[in-house]
Amino acid sequence: PDEIMKTQGPEVLHQALEHAVPLIPLLLGGLRGKHDLATAAGRARAADDAVGLLGSVPDPIARELYFQELSDALHIPLEQIFRRYRSKRGAVRPNYVANAPDTAAAAPAPAADPAPDLRSGSVKHAEASLLLLALSSQDMARRLADELPDELLSDAPTAEALRELCDMSCNGEWLTGAELLNRLSPAVAADPEVVRILLQDAELSPAQCEQILTDCPAALRREQHKRERTQLLFALKETSDPSKQRMILRRLAELRDENPR
Repeated sequence: PDEIMKTQGPEVLHQALEHAVPLIPLLLGGLRGKHDLATAAGRARAADDAVGLLGSVPDPIARELYFQELSDALHIPLEQIFRRYRSKRGAVRPNYVANAPDTAAAAPAPAADPAPDLRSGSVKHAEASLLLLALSSQDMARRLADELPDELLSDAPTAEALRELCDMSCNGEWLTGAELLNRLSPAVAADPEVVRILLQDAELSPAQCEQILTDCPAALRREQHKRERTQLLFALKETSDPSKQRMILRRLAELRDENPR
């Protein structure tokens, strides 16, 4: 597939999708010659290469299905596959076509299809509630910046808006929700959930604030533990090294004992 992409272009690669040979096994066959798919690092590099190719598939539904197949084949969570796709897409996508001299301004390039929201319902609720909490006061935003580990948050627009607000509070800045909306990146500012939260007129009682501070980080930790357990179980299934097996089983036991509530 890599040679097809380099020598014949994306159109030929897209045509290959319609033939009888399944694309993902074909991709993996080529990637096995470049990466060791028996290791986590090799699968991660293979995922990067595959996402670079599959990202050119024009049909968003087909692209999502291929990403799901890739996730299953490489034992990498689907959310991580889409995160790689969003990262690659954001790094190369221009917002506007440059204007030629003495010509009318070029139209904006069409926006790419938004990646599907793969967050669980509990993560969506927690991140929305935490953003609402951060909007309630600068002190609350600063408290979240100090107490909420960044790795618990997803890369969804709601979480990105929360990060921006917390960073501003650490720098002594403060904006209303409407003002913040104008400071966010276009992709985040266009997200319906972000717009709804930033523009709603909601007041939280002290009891509600404390409940959010208690419940929402715990919900995010539970989801993080769930993802880590899934990855560890995949790793345990694939390794035959006794020392690695003991290490994985020890970490699984730690996650069980931590059991965030």
